[in-house]
Amino acid sequence: MGMKVRRAIAAAVVLFVLVLAQNPAAAAEIKTDIRINGQLFDAEETAYVPVGNMGAYFDMGMALMGFEVQWNDDYSTVEIDKEGLTVPAEMTPSFAYTYDDIYLLAKIVRIEGYDLGYNARLAIANVVLNRAKGNEYPDTIAGVIYDTAYAVQFPPAHRDSFSALEPDELSITAAKNALMGENNVGSCLYFNNSPFRSKADDLHTVIEGEYFYF
Repeated sequence: MGMKVRRAIAAAVVLFVLVLAQNPAAAAEIKTDIRINGQLFDAEETAYVPVGNMGAYFDMGMALMGFEVQWNDDYSTVEIDKEGLTVPAEMTPSFAYTYDDIYLLAKIVRIEGYDLGYNARLAIANVVLNRAKGNEYPDTIAGVIYDTAYAVQFPPAHRDSFSALEPDELSITAAKNALMGENNVGSCLYFNNSPFRSKADDLHTVIEGEYFYF
């Protein structure tokens, strides 16, 4: 099973290279991941092949037989479909995420950072993820965003208008890249557009006027 998955990934890499050749600027902005029958594949497991190895390209072409490979432009994802193919547990990321997770995370990033640039939006996305990965908050992105256990954590998410909100491209990019491991605020769990006096000792950094705290 692992060999089949690796061959499928090798085929996807060829497609990915072709996509980059057509639109290199997009790849510089948003990271690309790979899904096999909807399951997220750990990018670190991808079998990259030297460009000059024509024999490997032939093998990749053969690997494409029987596999349906598509490009999801909305979320910059290579999608591989083949009946009966399952990603082994050891080849999936520790924090797997869905398209719905990207979408919801991008929504909260947009409304919390509507007038901010990429770095601040990336930081906001990572605060949400740090909470989901920790022990003090719900362990899902939705759970964190809608959390009211102690108090409403993200007030915009509880407004009627939030359900109809569509994330913009910059927010999707920040959310996706954060999910793929790009982190500019370490383990911060809080942010605010003005200083928290009670957490002065926990201040980690200030990005575009937003204060991020451990």
